[in-house]
Amino acid sequence: MRIRLANLSDVPRIVTVHVHSLKASHADFLPADFLSGLDGNYSTARFRKALNLPENKEKIYVAEEEGAGIIGFVWGGLARKQNSNDSGEIYAIYILEEYQGKGIGKKLVQTLAAGFSTMKINTIMVDVLADNLPSCQFYEALGGVKIGEGSFEVAGVRLKDITYAISIM
Repeated sequence: MRIRLANLSDVPRIVTVHVHSLKASHADFLPADFLSGLDGNYSTARFRKALNLPENKEKIYVAEEEGAGIIGFVWGGLARKQNSNDSGEIYAIYILEEYQGKGIGKKLVQTLAAGFSTMKINTIMVDVLADNLPSCQFYEALGGVKIGEGSFEVAGVRLKDITYAISIM
């Protein structure tokens, strides 16, 4: 398995991983009709835009497995909720279900943290669904500290989230 910076030619596979993993990991939280309607069109433009930004704005790293291609990714940039240039944020991290639990997520976050260091970022923020216990445990195992709670609405469903901060100094 290797991790590298993504490029524009990776977008179709990133979108496939995103949609499949989102459906699998959020099946217990989001309405089935909403999830079944996800086809990748909504995220293709977002990933293309992120990859066209200057390198110091956002970063997308992909995990590749020989014979399988891209099996996961992490996407991050400056924290959107913080008014600070030294806080980054994980916007999305998804790994195909059959590759989860093998340390790939940890390696992706570590790689993003190393990339953030060139941007003078020393803290990574991430919002996680409060009911998604495996994700909460993942970030806590990485040293994440709960710093806030909130809620948002998706497809008419009100969801609670937790904000974690991970120090990368």
